[in-house]
Amino acid sequence: MAAATLLRATPRFSGLCASPTPFLQGRLRPLKAPASPFLCRGLAVEAKKTYVRDKPHVNVGTIGHVDHGKTTLTAAITKILAEGGGAKFKKYEEIDNAPEERARGITINAAHVEYSTAARHYAHTDCPGHADYVKNMITGTAPLDGCILVVAANDGPMPQTREHLLLAKQIGVEHVVVYVNKADAVQDSEMVELVELEIRELLTEFGYKGEETPVIVGSALCALEQRDPELGVKSFTLFLAAAQW
Repeated sequence: MAAATLLRATPRFSGLCASPTPFLQGRLRPLKAPASPFLCRGLAVEAKKTYVRDKPHVNVGTIGHVDHGKTTLTAAITKILAEGGGAKFKKYEEIDNAPEERARGITINAAHVEYSTAARHYAHTDCPGHADYVKNMITGTAPLDGCILVVAANDGPMPQTREHLLLAKQIGVEHVVVYVNKADAVQDSEMVELVELEIRELLTEFGYKGEETPVIVGSALCALEQRDPELGVKSFTLFLAAAQW
């Protein structure tokens, strides 16, 4: 209150509060209102965008033997969903972004991507294939609601396939969907059927409903390169429909 009285009583300030002096007449420009309510005392305060989650959120992870195509599958998911605005396309090289990963063609560090379908929003962790890394990765992330088990059709279930399924069961992952990858590398359909049978038996062995678990046969590389639609994009349509936990 005293400060306000002092300003009114001081001639130097009283002239400014009233009409401009002849010297300043025409030289003073009216102050413009800030373009944004977040501009204060000359400092711009950036308004942060708030993400509104209007779909059920699901944490998923890709698991499976090394070099069975987990990262290729992750990249293919983002590519397909990016066409409809549900994701930002992440190239294989962007997911396996460490120099030693690119040189060896394997995933060592876990990578994370996000995407949305019509019904779900997903936080996807691309788990490394090596047992030395995957245990800490799986147990150290946010609790997984489901896992995508990737098995190469030309190999079938391998030792790390078993290890990863066991770890998933131990940490309480209830939902699994299987993608039998690299089907374009196998000419014998009976071999693919045998691989599917082995996977279902393995799921049952570890306490999952092997006979009811969705098993999709396809090729993540075909989907990524947009060739052979039956094994590529169409298989991913079935796969994404199955992963609605």
